[in-house]
Amino acid sequence: MEEAHFLTRFAKEVRVVHRRNQLKASQIMQDRARQNEKIEWSLDRIPLEVIPGEKGVSGLKVRDNQTGDEEIFEADGIFVTSSEYRVS
Repeated sequence: MEEAHFLTRFAKEVRVVHRRNQLKASQIMQDRARQNEKIEWSLDRIPLEVIPGEKGVSGLKVRDNQTGDEEIFEADGIFVTSSEYRVS
């Protein structure tokens, strides 16, 4: 949530794509992000593919976990974060 909120300083829209329908961030950070008009929410979706464009990225293909429908979100850039860390 911190990263999404920070990126709104530079982008006209930030879309949060998360594979579950609930977030792990603290409630304070969730509330702050939800109050930010520049943040769009796409929860319960799995990223499938980064769509290339002439100058880098043009979009992100995702699948809705509930319906199985796939859609493409247009994007000029993608910022990937993970809260899961695994040690082998």
